[in-house]
Amino acid sequence: MEVRTAKKFLAVTYRVWAVLAVLSFMVLYLSFIGSSMSTKGQDEKIIPLFIGQRTLSVYVADNVELREKGLSGMASLPEGSGMIFVFEETGVKGFWMKDMKFPIDIIWLDEAKRVVFVKNSALPSSYPEVFAPAVSARYVLETPAGFAEENRVKIGDMVSF
Repeated sequence: MEVRTAKKFLAVTYRVWAVLAVLSFMVLYLSFIGSSMSTKGQDEKIIPLFIGQRTLSVYVADNVELREKGLSGMASLPEGSGMIFVFEETGVKGFWMKDMKFPIDIIWLDEAKRVVFVKNSALPSSYPEVFAPAVSARYVLETPAGFAEENRVKIGDMVSF
């Protein structure tokens, strides 16, 4: 009986270590995603965002300082990531490419989180042009350039986060 008990103990121990290893890997992966989206000391909040059949890990810009900084200054935006700008009020929201180093898609959402406008592949060289649709928005999503086209994002699509 003692041999069986020892074998069971070892089997459980190995399973616990395997689970801990997987969880450790997940924590490291998530911290890597977070660090690659660092905004130089500002509080980071990264949440899942669902659009079509895709899930993105998006940085949340929900105050004036974070919205003004946006993605500017970053070298790139990792695949599967983005930034969601959350505004207190619905209105016409203009965006420019100041201090951007890579092209992005800009997707405007209304209060119901429905896509109301898409700007494909906004280029850093477009600055100081301001991209502002004629429709009101409450949220604005920035993704790597090509995301909207590759995932067939269109006006009327629903987003959840």
